[in-house]
Amino acid sequence: MVKGFFRRVYKGRWGYFFILPAYFFFAWFTLIPLYEGLKLSFYRSTLRGLTYVGLDNFRRLLSDEAFHYALRNTVIFVLI
Repeated sequence: MVKGFFRRVYKGRWGYFFILPAYFFFAWFTLIPLYEGLKLSFYRSTLRGLTYVGLDNFRRLLSDEAFHYALRNTVIFVLI
């Protein structure tokens, strides 16, 4: 069973070679910005630079009334 899988992969190696640029662009334009945005969400940005604040940004977000209002509107919009 495993031999058959590797044989099929070997036979279709050019297909994998041609799809490789698509995976590269997916990683470059999707995964890397996603990682950087998540990493940046744990910092406070000022003109002097970045200060690590941990989960404080998320605590402030969850206690913000405007966020709850926007979240409610978004959920209603999605359900309609």
